[in-house]
Amino acid sequence: MRAAGSSEQDMLIEYKRLHPLADETHLRSWFRDQVLHPHETQHKLAEMLPILDETGMILVSTSINRFAPIEDISALLQAEMRLEQLAVDRLAEGRYFPGFFVFLARKG
Repeated sequence: MRAAGSSEQDMLIEYKRLHPLADETHLRSWFRDQVLHPHETQHKLAEMLPILDETGMILVSTSINRFAPIEDISALLQAEMRLEQLAVDRLAEGRYFPGFFVFLARKG
């Protein structure tokens, strides 16, 4: 929306439609974090795994599988792809779905 010339107020109105929260302060906080956050980038786990390897880190757990033990990396990557598609589908339905994950890694 920003690239199309929308104002911050226009983006906030669209965000409210997608993610209706009753508390205005909470909503504006989420909006600033999810939409206006100036330093946020998006990466898939498949992009992060080589970085972990290069830095001697080991993937311990991730929210992709609700922090269950990781037994099969390829299954985990497929699960992430399904969540990505779910996020796309929800957005097309006019519903909010953050579509992000966190992971925990430790030194090898």
